[in-house]
This record gives sequence, C-alpha cells and structure tokens, in this order.
Amino acid sequence: PLIFYDGDFFLEHLLYGPLSDKSMAFFPGLSWIIKLFLPLNSSKGKIMLSVLLINITCGLITITFLNKIFSAINQNSTKFKNLVSLMFALSPLQVYFIGFYTESIFLLIQTIGLYYLVLKTQKQELTILHSLIASSIFLIGGFIRSNGMLSAGFPIFFYLATVNISYFYFFKLVFLTIVSGCLLISPFIIVQLYSSMLLCSNQFNQDSFCNKILPFSYGMLQKKYWNVEFLTFTGDRRPINLIFILPITLIFLTA
Repeated sequence: PLIFYDGDFFLEHLLYGPLSDKSMAFFPGLSWIIKLFLPLNSSKGKIMLSVLLINITCGLITITFLNKIFSAINQNSTKFKNLVSLMFALSPLQVYFIGFYTESIFLLIQTIGLYYLVLKTQKQELTILHSLIASSIFLIGGFIRSNGMLSAGFPIFFYLATVNISYFYFFKLVFLTIVSGCLLISPFIIVQLYSSMLLCSNQFNQDSFCNKILPFSYGMLQKKYWNVEFLTFTGDRRPINLIFILPITLIFLTA
C-alpha cells in the first residue's frame, strides 16, 4: 500500500536502475539516499519498511526545523508555530509524505537550507560564503526533484534583502546569482546527460530524440507520457489547476 502514485518508478530505480524510458522522468536522488540505509539485496518488505521509517523521521525533523525557523523570526510566535506544526502533521497530504515518493526528503532539505539562511540573517552574519553553503544544501534536493533548481532563488533573495546597496554589493550579487544558479542547475543537467546517454543506447534506441542538438530527456518524456510541456496552460484540466493555485499565488505577490 505504500507504493502508489509514481512509487513504482522509484522502486524500479532502487532495485534495478531505470528499465524503461518512462522511469527516466524521475530523478534518482531518492533511491541513492535510501541505499545509504539499506544493506544490499534487501527484500521489498524491508525496503518499504525502511522507506516508511525514513519518511516519518524526515517529517519529524522537518517539524523541528520549522519550529526553529519561526522561533528565529519571531520568538513570540508560539501559538502560530504550534498551529503550523499541527497542520503539517495532520495534513491529508501526509499519505504522500510517508509513501515511496520524494516529498518528505525534499521538504526536509528545503527546510534545513531555509533555516540556515534565516539563522545567518537574524544574526546579521549572511555573507556570500554562507549563501553558497545554503546553495550546497539545496543542491542535494536538485538530484531528488527536477524543480530543485528553483531553490537558487532562496539564497539570492536573502542576500538581496539583507545587504546595503552599493556598486560592490551589486557585483557580489551578480556573482552569487551566477554561482548559485550554476550549482542548482547542475544536478538537472547531470541527470539529463545520463538519461540521454541511456536513451541513445541500444537498449532504448530513441533515434528521433538523439538527433537533437540538446537531447534533454525530461521535456520529451513529460510530453510523451503526461502531455505536459514547459509553460503550457491549455487543454485538459490545466485552466482548473491555475484556479487552484491562484490563492497562494496572490499571497506570494502581495507578501
């Protein structure tokens, strides 16, 4: 019961590596991390039990770091902090957080990186070096989920919000943007190059794909199996999905 949604593909990555082109749409970082806690040739039962325990542990640690973030921002936010922790723990989405999926570990990595940035900001110690350390934490998430590269915005935002504007500051911000961006996009590029190498091998033989100048597999596989393309919002239920995300989008825009 803990293997649902796309869990079959992550189990496939863990046991055998990618056996089909469809499974290459899922990043291997989750399987790499789970292998660190499992002996070789573990049974599926032991694997699922280990995944369950790992995800529950990640959830508890995430709540701890969320509390630390709220305490660092506002020491008088005890009620709000407890409410957020309770909502997170009792959320219906916990069914995804305990299953064989990336949400639990990815959220933990994001929370640790954000806590480090908040801590350094509150102590007025945030420097380029600290921002790059945070980028290195977020880097791990880039091997777990394709959208991990978007975490590059976190260190840039915190540095932008805490440093006095000057010409020297501008050059440091440009440097941070370039280096952090390169760090966070590197997992995506590495996974794409590896997937492209497999897809162009004799096992899969995707000739039409391999003849492209930049044979990045992620977009091709998303289009082939899920009819999803970058920045496409028409057809099927996508307009309805835009309505679903409108409230949180408005909160971000007005914050």
